[in-house]
Amino acid sequence: MQNSQKNRSDNVAGATVSRKLREYYASVMEEAIPDRFLDLLEQLDAADRAQNQSSQQGKAGNGGGAEG
Repeated sequence: MQNSQKNRSDNVAGATVSRKLREYYASVMEEAIPDRFLDLLEQLDAADRAQNQSSQQGKAGNGGGAEG
């Protein structure tokens, strides 16, 4: 009998933790992204685009064929 009570207690505790985590996650998802973070993401995107562009130009410069 004690074992089933412990299992029920564990289930209630787990459900409570799950509910609280979902509530916290939902509140975080509603927060605005800070401007500084958006600026950093844009800088990373620009660097990535520049790297991809120079990589594409390098392929076009050697005819795209294998070296050898």
